[in-house]
Amino acid sequence: LVGFVVETVLGSRLYLLFYLLTGLGGSVAFVLNNLGGYVGTLGASGAVAGVMGLYMAIFRFRKIRFFWNFLFYFDTFKAPAVLVLPVLILYELLQYYFTEGTGVAYFSHIGGFVAGGLLGLAVSKNDRLTDQEYLDKNDEEEAFANLLEEATTLMSRLEFDKAREKLYVLLGEKPRDIDLLQ
Repeated sequence: LVGFVVETVLGSRLYLLFYLLTGLGGSVAFVLNNLGGYVGTLGASGAVAGVMGLYMAIFRFRKIRFFWNFLFYFDTFKAPAVLVLPVLILYELLQYYFTEGTGVAYFSHIGGFVAGGLLGLAVSKNDRLTDQEYLDKNDEEEAFANLLEEATTLMSRLEFDKAREKLYVLLGEKPRDIDLLQ
């Protein structure tokens, strides 16, 4: 899911190049962490982590929905994408230091995240390399969804007059939306 969005923003060729570069970044981090060792590795997890880093750098302060779980409890929350990157890196570091014998190349993930984040920051400063129309449309849809969520919350609190005001604003944007009309 993350890769699809990043590819849409970057285009197929740039996405492929960055995918390979983030995989290389993950491999370099792994090798640097294992200097002198004879540990081999095979996989694309550094590149996949790199795509996540790209996503977070491109969508920086746009609030996106994240899933969390603790034992049997789970839910979602919205937060700026850039805040989650440090959490993911910290998680990988904790896994590296507190789990043994898993065979997971945690430093490859960290290297991929960092490489993706840096590439994402570099490319997001150049409007010609990213599909700004897609990003702007995503922002508009997010604002619409947030206002609809506010209206729904007001209705659940039986504050119909306040909800009606928000729904009229939404109907101004999408006057033929069946769900809004209902």
